[in-house]
Amino acid sequence: MAFQIDLNTLMLCSMLVTSTCGVLFLLEAWRRREIASSLWWGIGFACSTISLLFYIASSAPHLDWLGPVGNGFVVATMSFIWVGARSFNGRSSAVVPALAGPCLVILVPLLMSRPLEAWSGAVLFFFVFSFYSLMTGFEFWRGGANRYQNALILAVTSSFNGLYYAGRGGVLWLTSPDHPFFTAYFGSKVATIEVMLLILISSFTLVALGREQTEMALRRAATHDGLTDVLNRREFVQRAEQSLQRLAVTRAPATVLIMDLDFFKKINDTYGHPVGDQVLVMFAAMAKSTIRASDLLCRHGGEEFVVFLPGVGQRRAIDIAENIRARCAEIAIVTERGTLRPTISIGVASAPFSERDLPSLIAEADEALYLAKSEGRNRVATAARAA
Repeated sequence: MAFQIDLNTLMLCSMLVTSTCGVLFLLEAWRRREIASSLWWGIGFACSTISLLFYIASSAPHLDWLGPVGNGFVVATMSFIWVGARSFNGRSSAVVPALAGPCLVILVPLLMSRPLEAWSGAVLFFFVFSFYSLMTGFEFWRGGANRYQNALILAVTSSFNGLYYAGRGGVLWLTSPDHPFFTAYFGSKVATIEVMLLILISSFTLVALGREQTEMALRRAATHDGLTDVLNRREFVQRAEQSLQRLAVTRAPATVLIMDLDFFKKINDTYGHPVGDQVLVMFAAMAKSTIRASDLLCRHGGEEFVVFLPGVGQRRAIDIAENIRARCAEIAIVTERGTLRPTISIGVASAPFSERDLPSLIAEADEALYLAKSEGRNRVATAARAA
């Protein structure tokens, strides 16, 4: 005799799984003290549990109107996970669009279906739920798939769920709830199991995503300057030395630029340290946008920055340095004491075949920087001229 399980039992099991996963997730979120995205995801899990209560209650006499309400809360589950994904990526919450779908799924069958039946508004429900699932998948993919492994898992899971519910809505639209094909592949029991698996995967992956984000933030804090978000000195030296070793094999050139903001102490004394910090942040962002992604930029200390240009000879490096110097002169910061326009002095040192070690290149660039300062600042000097 074939094993059979009724729909209400499946729903109770699903509710137990949802509640347990939701509580575990919220406890983990509370432990990590992350509020925005975790709050929305917690609301989503709560909506999933509430929807199952409405579904179970709708089987009672004269309470069939609770079915569309349950559908609305199911849609709200995914819409709030979508909102949480947007928040996780630093985007606006979009609460109004998140509420529009659930309200539509609830109100349309209640206002337009007479008499109300078990599958009233189901096609609309399936397609709206599919839309939010696909939007969630897209949000996780574009915001974190290349950085967070768990974001990619969530993107694939949400997208699969969206495609499944799009297929469910399409088959129901073309056939009927009693059609053997719909019952076998898209019926309530199959869909409940699919959602239960989705909840299991999503809840634990969301927790893992939060941990992954925390670990990446710790790694970044260990390798980047806290103010300017460029490489710190230790990480820069490690990466630059590894790059020099690779370049030495192919005898490709390498160049170091040392850049020092002119009269920075005077800037701090005249305009205050907050303005000085703003100068550092703006200059670092400008310099980072000027060089290539393969180049290395670090805050070497105080107002001094160093750039390592792999595969770049002296002539090209001078052009890059001049571009950075010119763009720095375009920075204007309006303060209570007037408009501040910082300038930069740059020293350039090149190794034609990467035969030099990093300390000697930095020392030569530092000599060139001293020459640039002695000649009046706001200029580029080379190690050859310094010699």
